This record gives sequence, C-alpha cells and structure tokens, in this order.
Amino acid sequence: LLFNFLMELKMFAKNLHDGLKVSSKVLHVEYDDPLYHALNILEVNREILPSKITKLVKSIADNNVLHLRPILIDTNYNIIDGQTRYKAAKVLRYPIEVQIINKDNWTYEDLITINTTQVNWQPKDYLKHYRSQGNLDYEVFNSLLSTNKITIQVLVAIYNEVYLRKHKHMNNFKQGKIPKGGLNNGHVRDVLYKLNKIQHAPTMPLLTERTKKNQEFQLALLKNFQTSSFNLESFLYNLKKYPHNFNKLGGKVAFEAEIEEIVYRH
Repeated sequence: LLFNFLMELKMFAKNLHDGLKVSSKVLHVEYDDPLYHALNILEVNREILPSKITKLVKSIADNNVLHLRPILIDTNYNIIDGQTRYKAAKVLRYPIEVQIINKDNWTYEDLITINTTQVNWQPKDYLKHYRSQGNLDYEVFNSLLSTNKITIQVLVAIYNEVYLRKHKHMNNFKQGKIPKGGLNNGHVRDVLYKLNKIQHAPTMPLLTERTKKNQEFQLALLKNFQTSSFNLESFLYNLKKYPHNFNKLGGKVAFEAEIEEIVYRH
C-alpha cells in the first residue's frame, strides 16, 4: 500500500505544471545563431568591468552552469539581466539560454531592482544610469565630478550643504533626485573653489594625490568651511608657513584636529 501511494504521489507531482500559463519562453542559443550577436547592452545599465568579465570567464570555463541561468532579454533584444554573463560566454563562444519577455513588461526601475538584488549598484552605476536617460542634473553633476578631485559621496554632501555622508541624501541620489543648480548654486561654487585652492596650495610639505582625494580629509574640510572661525586666506597662509601632518593621517577625526590646529596658528 505504501509503495502504491508513493507511486501515485510521484505521478501527481510530475503533472503539477500541467495547465499553468506560460508567461515567457527560454531559448537555447548557439554562438553561430544570429540572435546571439543581436543582443543589446543597455547604456542605462551598470558599467561592465573587464575584471568582472575575466573572473567570470574563468569560473564558467571551470564549471559551466550557463544553462541554469538564462539571460533575460526583451522582444527588442535588450539585455535586462545577465550582461556580464553574456560577455563572458561570448569570449568563450559558449551557447547561452535566453529568456524572452515582452518589451512593454519592464521598466528601467525594474532593471535597477533586479541588478541590486544580486550585486549592489555603486554610486557610479546610478550616475551612469541617469546620465544615459538624458538627465541634465546628473550631466552637470558628472561634469563637476570629473573636473574636481572629489568623490561622488562628497559632491552629494556639497550639493546638500552638509559635511556628513547621510543615507537620505545618497538614497535621493540613487532615486534620481539631486538638488538642482550645480554650478549655478553659490554654495556649490564656493565649496569647490575652496577645496581646489587647498588642493593646489604650496603647502609644506606638498599634499600628496592620495591626501587630496581622501574622502575623510575632504569631509573634514567641509565641516570647517561651515564654521565662522574658518578663513580661507589665513588657512592657506598657515599651510604655506607651517608644516602639516595631513599626508600621515587617515581618519576624519584626526583630519579635523589637524585642520583646527592650523586654523588657530598665528
């Protein structure tokens, strides 16, 4: 009786999928098939790092499980998920599995959600995404970023007139919401001018490139810019006249203490 019951259960389990709606289909695509080379890498997706492709190529060559991870595309052949897998497979000339959904059944917001549940997007990925959509505020942001020795996090702090990396401001940045203005914003212009003057000042010793780009150093400066006791010309004069330890420091608290000491030197 037990044997008969188990056999019936097995037979029933085999047919659980019968009658269910098929929402998409998966195709086996060989390297020589035209579809293989027709797939599009979307500009709004994150940047594909060569190092990631190289690492994945080795992993696939060691144990090819591409048949278990279909690449998700739409009916316009845009890759929604799996662009790095696609690039790695192409290097190896390996066949791929492709799952196709209707082009009207997804949005750019879905693309971000899908990708961030696997490997979190970095700030630069969000910047690339919104620039690719033609967002002028992010174009201006990128222009300021590329012409100043600052990180995305520091520039977001400057835009929001704070000296701390706050989650709410970075979340707004990731959602396509940054304060408008850019160079037309007096505060942004003033802060970038001060940072630039300090980074290129004839200090004793000269600031290293590593120190100039140090995020903690920059945030410590932002904090002092907001105090009434900070005077840029006096600070630059003291930096030129007296030795400093910026190149030896690491943490924000240490940078703040060193800045304060220089500010009050006479």
